[in-house]
Amino acid sequence: MPSIETKTQIDSLSVQANRPLVICDVDEVIVHFIKGLEAFLDRHDLWLDPVSFALNGNIKTVTDNKPVETEEVGLLLTSFFQQDTRILQPIEGSIDALQSLADDAEIVFLSNVPHEAFDDRCANLKGHGLDFPLITNRGPKGPAVRRLTTDHQAPVFFIDDIGHYLTSVYDHCPDIHLIHFTQDERFSRHAKNLDHAHYRTDNWPDVETHIRDKLTEF
Repeated sequence: MPSIETKTQIDSLSVQANRPLVICDVDEVIVHFIKGLEAFLDRHDLWLDPVSFALNGNIKTVTDNKPVETEEVGLLLTSFFQQDTRILQPIEGSIDALQSLADDAEIVFLSNVPHEAFDDRCANLKGHGLDFPLITNRGPKGPAVRRLTTDHQAPVFFIDDIGHYLTSVYDHCPDIHLIHFTQDERFSRHAKNLDHAHYRTDNWPDVETHIRDKLTEF
């Protein structure tokens, strides 16, 4: 079940049900989460070792390369979102592609940034010219996407870099078109291909072309 905050945000949206809908993750899809996190960690004498598709166990101290404890990872991420959400930089091509797609589709961002970072995330996205609705979420994304799309009458696309979020959407909304976006090669090489994902790419021009091609089929 979506949280109360997520439900409230979804229910307050005004989305045209007869237009295609693109639901898009933000971190590492629209903005450079990893590069931003690395800059934050560097300020704390830490670094990110991309030996697997995870943060736990991969954030290490500069002095002795020891992994920080899982609890500390959570605290670091909280501080990162509090301090740096507003300054994250866009991934190449994301702005142009989404602004172009907005001519023919509804755009909604679905991000697992903490609810408390809602205003900072909105300010960051708007500062990059992406003034589209934002939903903040916790946990699996399938329940939120199902609530958002219950009455939608046009094709829906969901874009994310995290495999289990794509799987969650597939489990709750099997008719939605899933796009697996993995652009940082250091981590994307660890991300398994998903049988239920319809398309996988590492760049936004391909995303836009794929969505437009699929829309001609409906």
